[in-house]
Amino acid sequence: MQANLGPNLPDELGLAGLASWAAMLGAVRLEAFGHVDTVFAAPAVHFAALTEIPGRQGMDLRPGPSAR
Repeated sequence: MQANLGPNLPDELGLAGLASWAAMLGAVRLEAFGHVDTVFAAPAVHFAALTEIPGRQGMDLRPGPSAR
């Protein structure tokens, strides 16, 4: 993974990003194939939880000073 993302990326951050990507990809597939309403009683709560995953994993995805 470091060969593709660079040697300066901490392992923890790379793995957290990969886990977040996998969760989002799974959520998109559930939505695309019409399973969200049949699996989750409150789809909005599920979406909110997914958007909080990076923060729970210690990832700061806020734009840097140059983007503000």
